[in-house]
Amino acid sequence: MKRPYHCILLLAGILLLASCDPQTCGLYLIENQSTGVVVVNRGTIDPVTLAPGGREQIGPVCRLGDAALSPTSVVTSESKLMRDTVLCKKDIREERNWTTTKQGKYDYEHRFTVTDGDF
Repeated sequence: MKRPYHCILLLAGILLLASCDPQTCGLYLIENQSTGVVVVNRGTIDPVTLAPGGREQIGPVCRLGDAALSPTSVVTSESKLMRDTVLCKKDIREERNWTTTKQGKYDYEHRFTVTDGDF
């Protein structure tokens, strides 16, 4: 009599585990394609200096869910980029300024690129 209940419980457990969301990972890159040195200030984190052609990698950052992580999830409200004393016109906190490419089924690359025209 207990056998059918065990089978039903086992099948219910398998269905529950099979429906779990997979882990999604995002790699975040900040690239300096300008001719000058750029300072990336991410709020409470120490500033990063990027030489021309340099890039800063953040992550990978992984979370549960099947959607790409927002590129702005790795920056703070105080985040900004500067070259010399000029603030970057392209706001790193706005998702529209990032380029996202799908690298794998659950892997994404988010890229924020600055050029001379952004200052």
